[in-house]
Amino acid sequence: MRLARSTLWAASLIPFASADVKFTSITGGDALIVGYGPSPITVEWTDSGNEPKIAQLESYVLDLCAGTNDNFASVKTITSKGLFSLGNIAKGIILPTDGGDAESAYFFRIVSKTKDGETITNYSPRFTLSGMAGKFPASVQEALDAEPILDTDAPVIEDANDTELKKRQGGAPIGAGAAATATAVAAGGSYTIPYTMQTGLTKYAPMQRVPSSKITKSSASMQFPTSNYTPYTTYASIPTQVMTVTQSGTFTISSREATQHCINLNHAPRFFSTTTALPSNQHQQQQQQPPRGADLIRRRQLLTRVQEYRAAKKLQESVPAAAMSINKPDVREALKGKYPAKTHARKVKEWIVANGGDAGGVVYLEGQKTRMNEDNDQEMPFRQRRYFFYLTGCDLPDCYLAFDMKTEKSTLFIPPIDPDEVIWSGLPLSPEEALQKYEIDDCKPSTEVNAYLSSANNSKATVYAINGQISDETTFLSFENKNFELLKTAVEECRAIKTSYEIALITHANNVSTAAHTAVMAAAKSATNERELEAIFLKNCIERGCRNQAYSSILASGTSAATLHYVRNDQPLAGKLNLLVDAGAEKDCYASDITRTFPISGKFSPESRAIYDIVLRMQKEAIDSLKAGVNWDEVHSQAHRTAIAGLLDLGILKGDAKAIFDSRTSVAFFPHGLGHYLGMDTHDCGGHPNYADKDPMFRYLRKRGTLPAGSVITVEPGIYFCRFIIEPYLKDEKHKGFIDEKVLEKYWEVGGVRIEDNILVTENGYQNLTETPKETVDVEAIVAG
Repeated sequence: MRLARSTLWAASLIPFASADVKFTSITGGDALIVGYGPSPITVEWTDSGNEPKIAQLESYVLDLCAGTNDNFASVKTITSKGLFSLGNIAKGIILPTDGGDAESAYFFRIVSKTKDGETITNYSPRFTLSGMAGKFPASVQEALDAEPILDTDAPVIEDANDTELKKRQGGAPIGAGAAATATAVAAGGSYTIPYTMQTGLTKYAPMQRVPSSKITKSSASMQFPTSNYTPYTTYASIPTQVMTVTQSGTFTISSREATQHCINLNHAPRFFSTTTALPSNQHQQQQQQPPRGADLIRRRQLLTRVQEYRAAKKLQESVPAAAMSINKPDVREALKGKYPAKTHARKVKEWIVANGGDAGGVVYLEGQKTRMNEDNDQEMPFRQRRYFFYLTGCDLPDCYLAFDMKTEKSTLFIPPIDPDEVIWSGLPLSPEEALQKYEIDDCKPSTEVNAYLSSANNSKATVYAINGQISDETTFLSFENKNFELLKTAVEECRAIKTSYEIALITHANNVSTAAHTAVMAAAKSATNERELEAIFLKNCIERGCRNQAYSSILASGTSAATLHYVRNDQPLAGKLNLLVDAGAEKDCYASDITRTFPISGKFSPESRAIYDIVLRMQKEAIDSLKAGVNWDEVHSQAHRTAIAGLLDLGILKGDAKAIFDSRTSVAFFPHGLGHYLGMDTHDCGGHPNYADKDPMFRYLRKRGTLPAGSVITVEPGIYFCRFIIEPYLKDEKHKGFIDEKVLEKYWEVGGVRIEDNILVTENGYQNLTETPKETVDVEAIVAG
């Protein structure tokens, strides 16, 4: 049967206005996959066109909900106190244990608050979270068992309650206000409760005398006030909400002391949650999330009489959550076809011809050979040559490619079956299977390479190959011209601009790495050694299908974070402030390269937080400036200026900002380039670096010049406190006057902070392919647990 639509949300006793938020990142019926550990998601929305507009909204609470339209509950708070001024987007993580597994059981709920104090609720369409291994609340599971979801429509909220309420109140504004409003309410005759008792954001929900099995608009007999009700007020001054209820019901209400009042009383804000347990339906009022570190006190109360209370442990703010970048539908769709080897081959051909090459030539490439360790019979780890892979998509050893530029025919040569090897390694890929798997036109045994090259009519053609990647037994005698230089450059230049398939592979690698990075953060507080966390990273990548790493992982604790390519990963964590994790999974020969720095204890020290904020500002400014045609040298320079401004504010640097920049003193703290191209190699080709540059600020910048659309570049600013690098600056007349040694002394233990994302450059902007949490509140919450 069709899913019933509820016209009154039975789980809340607050009125709602017309929809003003429309979710854009979720489509009804989406199937999102949750990994084995924390999985990231981005939730986005836009203005629906209804009143009030988003511009009129102030804050919101975003929840992941599950259940039917008549019986559902929040299973995860994504953002407990979001601000619309920061954009129409929320990011976070979800764990597979956050809920159960049911078709179309999930949807998002956003409860928005206007600048005038109104409350509006909107829902996303329903979707499925595959891979969830937890449990639903009992009432939700019971409802799902009784009424399976057959639609993608989430609960629908109407504004009848809000309109009726305002009419009954005689148009009086909500909240404690001028005395005139009290007169207006009293004149309406609707309430017997003095207006002075209606403190905070008081809203009285229409209720019926005796609740039926389901509270719906059609079955509710609205009375103002109801025959049995008692206003609940806490001893906290100016509570945010006050609720009235019928005598039979189970409900939860909450309030928080006003900030100013807390300041007057000289103590921290307290958050109160009160539950009244009575035999009837359950009404769950939307709770305001407490501030980090607030004390949580639960009171079980029958109407206004306190029966018992207990103090709970220090409450940590919920991690902004919601999941599923891994195997996103757009990534899965992009990777359904074959690797676009022929597209790449044509790009290479066009580049060669455009640079004076022979349009009738032949491209010849060799894959990596099987290599043995020099002192035993074991094979060395295999890594395919990227030039070969780019034109074949083939990740097998001992293979060859011939691409006829005139006919655009690709012929792949693979090793023939060796009967003696089958017992040890199994049957190899057959030519028929290769034709099905790769974007090629023909497949032959590798024993026929020379015969193919000599039999072709190539007497006047040019063969293009890469010097140093040609086997001794390969012969080009039939070719009149041989060019061993142009092909390498051609491939490198073409690789700089990615196809949609390549972008999908990099995105997938990023998604896997995000899950692994988040798992490391979550485990850091209980770990004792860097190697434990490296093992967690590798485990999370391998179990998600990425066995290979794009590079050797860097897990540097304490002052080791000042070593850019630290790879020991074996030091104890005790007594260290921070951990820098620079690690990335590889998906089908395509890399991710992500760095996060976080406090091992779950809370940044003041010095660490100050440096982290500067680096995050450097990164955000750099990313926001990106689009096709932007000069990367200038973006790098601006990152140095931002670093200088931040270090001046802290007192580590002193003097004139421009003079510091011109002297290159900031290189002592930010010695590497802002980022590099990313693709099949971590430091991908095509960036035209100049390592002989005499300017130390640009010597290690691996991309020079403008950025084209379709390129993927890392943005990885950092600030480091490396004694070996900085101490010579303290003795150099050119630099020492700009550095305050006394202030610097407080920051050595910070070690280093680096934050790195992978960015796709587009014609008019950019797309951030990295969703790993990096906001301070998110990072601290994940580590703290």
